[in-house]
Parts: sequence; structure tokens; C-alpha cells
Amino acid sequence: MAARWLVAAALCLALALPTGAFWSTVCGGCTCSTDTPVMTIDCSDHDFTSAYTSSDTWPTNQTDIHLIYDKNSLTEVAKVPAQNITELSFQHNDIASIADGAFVALPRLKRLDLSHNKLVRDSLTEKTFRGQFSADDYQPSPIQQLDLSYNNIHSIYEEVLSHFSSLLELDLSYNSLSLLDHHTQMAITSLPRLRTLQLAGTGLKEMPHGLLHSLITLRHLNLADNQLTEVPPELHNSHAIETLTLNKNPIKDINEDSFRGMVNLRVLNIAYMPNLEYISDNSFSTLVALRVLRCRNNERLWSVSPHIFDGMDTSPGIFPLQELFLSGNNLTTLAAETVPFWDQLLQVQLHDNPWRCDCRLQWMVDLLPKLVEKGQTEAERVTCRLPENLAGVPVLGAAKSSEGPLPCTPELHHTYIHNGSSTTLAAALTIGGVLGAVLILLVCVFFFWFVVAAAHSGAVPPADRLLLRMVGSFVLFLLITTGATVFVIRRETTAARCRAKQQIRYRRAAMEEEAGMEDTAQVVST
Repeated sequence: MAARWLVAAALCLALALPTGAFWSTVCGGCTCSTDTPVMTIDCSDHDFTSAYTSSDTWPTNQTDIHLIYDKNSLTEVAKVPAQNITELSFQHNDIASIADGAFVALPRLKRLDLSHNKLVRDSLTEKTFRGQFSADDYQPSPIQQLDLSYNNIHSIYEEVLSHFSSLLELDLSYNSLSLLDHHTQMAITSLPRLRTLQLAGTGLKEMPHGLLHSLITLRHLNLADNQLTEVPPELHNSHAIETLTLNKNPIKDINEDSFRGMVNLRVLNIAYMPNLEYISDNSFSTLVALRVLRCRNNERLWSVSPHIFDGMDTSPGIFPLQELFLSGNNLTTLAAETVPFWDQLLQVQLHDNPWRCDCRLQWMVDLLPKLVEKGQTEAERVTCRLPENLAGVPVLGAAKSSEGPLPCTPELHHTYIHNGSSTTLAAALTIGGVLGAVLILLVCVFFFWFVVAAAHSGAVPPADRLLLRMVGSFVLFLLITTGATVFVIRRETTAARCRAKQQIRYRRAAMEEEAGMEDTAQVVST
């Protein structure tokens, strides 16, 4: 009788355990779950100093295993036993070395996460990621997603990534790759199918010339949190990129050359930029496929030109933009013509800006109720900063508070920053003037040399000599006039730049003064 109870208990225990996990030593030390068709073996946060061993037994009859060894004390990745592992994670350990061919026995491995470890350049060699091979055959690594972020890698040997013929996503974020040396460039460009490249927080000051030109399959590029002071000109060679992230870079302005040639760009992220102050005319005119523009939380952004999309086909159904995020900036006004069809956008966010609620924002008063009807509750958070009698009042209720249409306040003229076509013209005239002056100088020297030579030789009659002197004097007059013109143009160009800077300083001072007046008024009222 007792034997029957023991058998029954054993059967119940076997049924209670996941299929194939019974008698598995791996599942004995970790948590095994088969709630989905995927078996997850979670060995996280056990303070393990070593992972699997050759004597371990594994669950049987499993075709899709996710093995997780996160948040332990591992210092090395040993060779993984032959299993049907499709995802493997070792993040948040102290790993500094990886055994040669550590993943060669995993023909189904698709995703490998080695982030948040202590890997350095020499931790990764040509043999680290090699695939299965024999004397007659070689299979490249099956990995499609490789995460090496948050390590101590400053360079990558050229051969390290040569085994990846199927790699689609590579994350190198937050490694010290500030120079992207030749070896690293060669390693990255050896990936024939790469679609996503993460280079956030690597200290980049510029993009190496030719890097993106070689990555013809690249679709998503993340350059956030670097030291870029301008949109990299190298992006002009990346015609296929669909998503670009430039957040947290010290870029000061966006202009008509910033995204030239990026005709397939669909999502643009330019947020949390500490130095971004203005977006000029035609900045997005060439982005004919742009669907989502996230330009938010730029604390110094005070000017967005109403002509940022000029030159683009703005016909209904053709204008591409669907989502616009302008929240958390320093905007006090925004022209209605900035976007041709505000009410047709699927998502609009304008809150957390110091809006001056006057007649120039009447279009916004009319728009916000429509956004609320669509379920965009952020529209209710759009509030006025000025004038003082409307400070803190939601724009939705500003018209009611002012008992009619918003009044005009002409005392503060808003300045939009243009691309400076006059400056470009002045530069062209300056160059032309200099070239003309050089040409006239050469002609003048030739004439005077000819007159002197003729006078000494007696070959030219005195009357003709006088004529030549007159011609030479006229040429000299042209030279002096050209020089004076060049000087005036250069002076006007410098003055125009100074006036632009003064406008910016005036605008900042005006906003600071308004903020101070508002704070004083609040203190007095309390």
C-alpha cells in the first residue's frame, strides 16, 4: 500500500514539474518556466561565480530556450553546452573574458546580451563569435542581435565581427569609442545585413567619413548622448536611414543643410539638447518621408521658423508628418503656418512651454479642443505664461478669460532665425570681389610695366605714353574701388552677424525679464 502511495506521489510531482524539466540539475538551481511555448531558464540574481558545467543535465524536448544569467558575479563566459537556446543573457556581471568558440554549439541562438560587464578590446577576438565549422563546411554565427553596451571597449579588432552574416542589430552604446578608429570602422562595415546601430554615449565628436556610406542596409541609427556640435555631414550619405536619434547632443541649431539627402527618414528625435536654440528655414524641407518629429525638452529652444517645411509638397494626403512633439521647450509663440494641417496630425504635444497667449496663438486656442476630442489629454496641459493676467491659465480657457479673441501684444516682437541668405550672398560677393581685385591688379602691373619699358626703349611716342598712363590710372582706380567694395561687404556681413547675436541676447533678456516680473507678481499676490 505504501509503495502505491509513493508511486502516486512521484507521478503527481512529475506532472507538476514542467515537461522535460524533471531530474534537470539546471532547473534545480534556477527557475524554469514553460508558461509559453518558450522555456525560460532564469538563473538571475543568485550570486553565481560560475554558470553551467559539463556535468549539468538540461530539460529535454525543448526547441526554444531562453537562458538568463543576469545580475550574478560571473567573470568569464565558458563554452555553452549544445542546446536549443535562442536567447542568452549575461548582463550585469563582471565578465572580462569569453572562451574561444563559447557559442559555437548553439545553432539556433538569435540574441546575445553581454551588456553591463567589464569587457575590453582584448576580450573579443576572431574566435569569440565563430560559428560551427569542420574540414568540409563552415556555418557563420546565427546571432541576429548582439548587445555589447556598457562595457569598457575602446576599439574592436577588424576580425571580431567577421563571423556575422545575419547580424541585424549591434549595440555598442556607452563604450569609450570616441574616435571610432580604423579597426572599429572596418569591423562595423563588415556586417552585410546590419539594420540597427546603437552608438549612444560613446563620446563621438564627429562621424568618420565613409562609415555610413558602406552600411547600405542600415535603417536605424542612434547617436544620442554624444559630443556632436552639429548634425554630422556624414549623414548626407545615409539615404536609407529611417530612424535617427540625436538626443542629448550639444547641437546649437538645425538648418537647411542638417538633414540634406535623408529622403527616407521617417522618425527624427532631437530632444534634450542643452544648446539647441533655433530651427531655421527649410530645416526639414528634404525630409519627404518624415512621419514623426520629436523635438521636446530642449530648454533653450525659443525659435522655430514658420518655414521649416518650405519646399515640401503640403497638399492634403501628401504632406507626410503625422506626429509632432514640441513639449518642454522654451517657445513663447509658434506660427500657424509652421504646419499646413494641424488638425490632421495624429498626435500633437505643445505643453510645458512658456506661451505668450496673444492673437498670434489664436489658432492654438481653436486647435486644442479638437485634440481633446481625439483623446489627446496633453492638450489640457498647455498653459499661458504671459501676459500676467493669463499666467497659469490653460490655453483652452484663455479665450474665456480674456472675454473674446486673444488680444495682440505688439510691444514684444518675436524674431525668427533665418538661414541667412543675405550672408551667403555677401560671402559670394566677397569672394568675387577678391578674385576681381587680383585680376585687376595683374592687369595694372602689366600696364605699368609696359609703360616703363616703352619709355626706356623709346619705342612708343610721348602721346601714346600719356594714353597708356591714363589707362593704367583707370585700372588702378578700379582696383581701389573693388577693394573698398570688398571692405564694405565684409563690414556689413560682420554687422549682420552681430545684429543676429544681439537679437538672440535681446530675446533671452526679454524672456528672463518677463519671468522675473511673473515671479515678482506671484510673490506679491501671495
